[in-house]
Amino acid sequence: MQAQFWQSLKHLLPNGFAWPRHEDSVQQRWLAGVAASLAELHAFCLSTAAQWLPHRTCSRTEEWEASLSLPDSCTADITDPVERQSLMLMRLRGFELAYPDSSPAALGSIASICLALGFVVTVWYDQEFRVERDGVCDRLGSTGDLFVSMASMCEPMRVEADGAEHRLVECTKSPESLLCVLGRIVPARFAINLLVDGELVLPC
Repeated sequence: MQAQFWQSLKHLLPNGFAWPRHEDSVQQRWLAGVAASLAELHAFCLSTAAQWLPHRTCSRTEEWEASLSLPDSCTADITDPVERQSLMLMRLRGFELAYPDSSPAALGSIASICLALGFVVTVWYDQEFRVERDGVCDRLGSTGDLFVSMASMCEPMRVEADGAEHRLVECTKSPESLLCVLGRIVPARFAINLLVDGELVLPC
C-alpha cells in the first residue's frame, strides 16, 4: 500500500528541475515517508472498521455482548473467546438448521448448535414402534425423549501443595450450561436427557 500512495504523491508534483523524480533524491525520500504514514493510517482505519463487524471483532466483543444481553444465565461460565464469539453470532443470525424448513428440534440442528458451543455430541430420539400380541397393537418405546450424549469435558491435573502432589480434576466446560441452552431451543414437548460418559446429568 505504501508504493501506491507514493506513486500517487509523485503524480501530484509539478514537472521541472525543482521536482526530481529520482527515488534517492531528498524530495522523493520525504514523499516515501509521507506515503508510509498514509499507508499506516489506512491500515488502522480498516482494522478499526473491522472491529465493528461481529464476525471479525477482537476488541469490541464486550460491547457486542452487552447489546445482545450476553452472557446470560446459561452461558455465564463460557470464557473461551472463540466460543463467546460463536454465541454472539448465533444470537445475531439465529440457529443453523439442518435443512430448509427444519426445526431446532431436528437432530442435525441440535448437533450443530452444540458444536457451536464447543460440545461434540451424538443425538437421537427414543422412537416409538408397535408390536402385535394377542391381536392388540401395543406401543413400545413411546416416550419421545431426546437423548444428547457427550464425552466428559474434565481432565486429570496435578498440583503441588504443602510439599505433596495432589490429583485434581479440571473441567473446561459445564454440561449444565448445555442443558440450559437446549432447554430454550428444543420444543417443550420433548424431554431432554443429557448423558456425559453414559451418566445422566440432572438439571440444576
